[in-house]
Amino acid sequence: MLPVARPCIDRWYHSLLWQLCCVITLAGLVLTQQVRAQSIPLSLPSQPGSEIIEVAIDGEIFPTLGMPSLSLPPAIRRFAVYMNPGQPRRRKYILEGIDTQWRENTCQMGIRVRFFNDKGEPVEQEIESVIGETQDWNGSLEKPVFVPRKATVTAPPGARSLWLIITSGGGPPDTLGTLLVKGLKITRTRDGGTPEVVMRAPVGNDARFSPVLPAPNGFVADGIRPKMARLLTLAPASGDAQGEQCFALIDDDVGAHAEWRTVKEDALAVIEGDQLEIEWSQAHSVGGGTLSVQDYNNPAPGNYKLRVQPVDLQGLPNGEETTLMISVLPPWWKQRWVWTLTALIVGVLAFALSRYIAHQRLREELNRMKEAALRKAEVEMNRMARATTLGEFTASIAHEISQPLTAMTTNASTCLRWLSPERCDIDEARAAAQRIIGDGDRAVQIIMRIRALLAKDKPIRESSSINAVIEEILPLLTTDIRKRGVKLECDLSADLPEVAIDRVQIQQVVMNLVRNGLDAMNGIADRPRVLRIHTGREAEAVSVQVEDTGVGLSSATIERLFDRFFTTKPEGLGMGLAICQSIVASHGGRLVARPAEGNGAIFLFTLPIE
Repeated sequence: MLPVARPCIDRWYHSLLWQLCCVITLAGLVLTQQVRAQSIPLSLPSQPGSEIIEVAIDGEIFPTLGMPSLSLPPAIRRFAVYMNPGQPRRRKYILEGIDTQWRENTCQMGIRVRFFNDKGEPVEQEIESVIGETQDWNGSLEKPVFVPRKATVTAPPGARSLWLIITSGGGPPDTLGTLLVKGLKITRTRDGGTPEVVMRAPVGNDARFSPVLPAPNGFVADGIRPKMARLLTLAPASGDAQGEQCFALIDDDVGAHAEWRTVKEDALAVIEGDQLEIEWSQAHSVGGGTLSVQDYNNPAPGNYKLRVQPVDLQGLPNGEETTLMISVLPPWWKQRWVWTLTALIVGVLAFALSRYIAHQRLREELNRMKEAALRKAEVEMNRMARATTLGEFTASIAHEISQPLTAMTTNASTCLRWLSPERCDIDEARAAAQRIIGDGDRAVQIIMRIRALLAKDKPIRESSSINAVIEEILPLLTTDIRKRGVKLECDLSADLPEVAIDRVQIQQVVMNLVRNGLDAMNGIADRPRVLRIHTGREAEAVSVQVEDTGVGLSSATIERLFDRFFTTKPEGLGMGLAICQSIVASHGGRLVARPAEGNGAIFLFTLPIE
């Protein structure tokens, strides 16, 4: 049975071996000609360890040294964050509190348009770079989300040909990520003519590069690592449809780059001024791989959290997240302790001010009460002084009153004699009666002055002659002057203007000054006792000067002469000169004292002319 079965086994064995070889060959051809989306590895290897983070302010570096937080000085206008991984990798970062979305450092993955002149030298190039992830794309290559893009360029002077390059970088900054480009179309408009489609890609495969690298017509994979540039066949929308091809750059090496570029022989011919409209659709997830730097300007005081998250080529988390708390201190005038201290100081000052105001009010009230008491005492002392003065010159008043009364009696007797039948003379009797009336008026004036001196009513000021006021009181002082053996000299200037005064008060001042001068000359025996009264004019005022030849005044006495209750006389009350100064001041004048030349003292007061 074995010889019979061997031919069947050999045929079956060779047929199975041949079929297996065909399947392996076809699979190898498929894998070398085009790459299906579901077979591409897109994950970067997870890198252990955290980021090295440093913060710079005005060029000065503040290393974190692995600390979880860092405090920045107040009132800074700008600071920069440096993020450096232990090994190159793609990552995102966000400063919570300032940034509203995740950031990535810049890269150069995108589409370039490079123009050449007749000598094959590059003239100019323009770049359309991308960064981050296409919105709403979850990173799956089976169903990428494409976004249409468009750019317009103009051929520069000297341009003769054009290369279109889809690149993953080629220089710093380093790039990691995935870029898919499909539906590439270039429309040329020359001299304002009709737009013409001059390129579509990717379409078909170029057999010149098979089976080493798959390539569409007119494009070639290039770069340091060309294998990162692939032609990707997308999954069809339905089972019967054919999968669409797209250019794919899957850059997982920060030290290398790859690109799709136009084949030199198939470069697009252009001339100066050609308008080229480039349209394509792309899906991207791109970021930097090494050092990241981010500036932040005018940060508000507060606490911020820096998060650095490693991600893979599709932007999905892929490693340990690094965090750093950054505190920007407020200016000193905005810090809580300053406001607390300010509130405390303001409170203390307010309390001190309230106490000071209360003290001042109490002091003012005490002063007011004191002034009121002094004014009351002054009024009473004034009345007492008037009564005392009245008692002292009662004899002089009696003498003055007795004189007009005696004259009235004599004139009345004379009038009766002239009216008798034996000696009837009407004219002489009339003259005697007139003299009786004059003597009566004189007696009435004396009595009125005495009443005014003792009255408590407010005096009424009237225009008066200062000389007449003095002359009215001299008769009242004559007796006392004569008893003390004093010579009275009056020098009353003529033609002095009248002044508005209270006659009784001014008479009191003159009488007080005269009596002080008489008292100062008591006991003087080595020189004549002379009392001089002089009136005159000083600018817009009338002056009255009383001078004596008494004991005089010392400088210490002059300083306190007008103080209340200060006196140099054993029996004095110390109120006379204070009252005199108050009366003169109430009339708008001034009262001063000074030593006389030789011996004695001079008291001078002025009254303003009305």
